Amino acid sequence: DVDRTVIVIDPGHGGKERGAIGPSGLVEKDVTLVLARKLRAQLQKDPTVSVVLTRNQDRFLPLDERTAIANHNRADLFISIHLNASRRKGAFGAETYFLSAEATDDEARLLAGQENAPGASEEELKAAMPDYKERGLDLILWDLAQNQYMAESSALAEAVQREMNQLTGTRDRGVRQAPFRVLMGATMPAILAEVGFVTNADEERMLRQDGYLDRIVHALTRAVQEFQTGLNTYKPGQP
Repeated sequence: DVDRTVIVIDPGHGGKERGAIGPSGLVEKDVTLVLARKLRAQLQKDPTVSVVLTRNQDRFLPLDERTAIANHNRADLFISIHLNASRRKGAFGAETYFLSAEATDDEARLLAGQENAPGASEEELKAAMPDYKERGLDLILWDLAQNQYMAESSALAEAVQREMNQLTGTRDRGVRQAPFRVLMGATMPAILAEVGFVTNADEERMLRQDGYLDRIVHALTRAVQEFQTGLNTYKPGQP
């Protein structure tokens, strides 16, 4: 019996939650589902890998349920796929996140706020931000749960970011940390990949192309393989 690696892929948003929308109307929830299905097909070419999608159709799924699916399936990796949005029309490129109670910067904090409370205005998000510190025990406990996977989540995020930059030729926006609710409580290495800005007209045009989505999937697949190779190289007890 093969010891399978279980990977849970989470297509961001769904159902009533459309996510970000591009200037010509491309909807985040649709693209993330296409990417997740393509990524599953690609990863499952390896017979030792088993892939579970948190949603396989256009349906609403609460954030906490997404990680619960990963925990229930005893996943070895959790990858949440999103498209980024910015008021700055020129913003482009991929960003990869892993969980931390402290955001890397204000931009990362704002993005986590948008993902955690879809539909909230920027003012509402800013007003709610200081509460991350006081949000009490649940955030601290989730952070601790994820803490033991912090180094691995960071390594996976680095691999994704490196491959995304290389394959899609996008500008390196770096690996960052933020208190994303969808990553809280994950009992495995977990990352959130913002694969491009749907609000950028050029990037939106590319995200409509099947070939470009395939390149993103290729980048994510290579990153997962790279990450796993690294893990096997450094398993404790091996010379």
